[in-house]
Amino acid sequence: MALFQADALGAKANGNRAPTFAGVTGYYPEIKVEQLLQYPPGTFRRE
Repeated sequence: MALFQADALGAKANGNRAPTFAGVTGYYPEIKVEQLLQYPPGTFRRE
C-alpha cells in the first residue's frame, strides 16, 4: 500500500532500490467493488 501512496504522491525511489520496484511500476490492482460491498459496516471505515 505504501508503494501505491508514494507513487500517487510523486515520491522518487532511492536510485539503488529502483530496480527492486521495477516490476510494480504502473501496476494498479483490479478493484472488485461488488465484493468489497459484502464486508460488514465498519470494515475499511465503511459506515
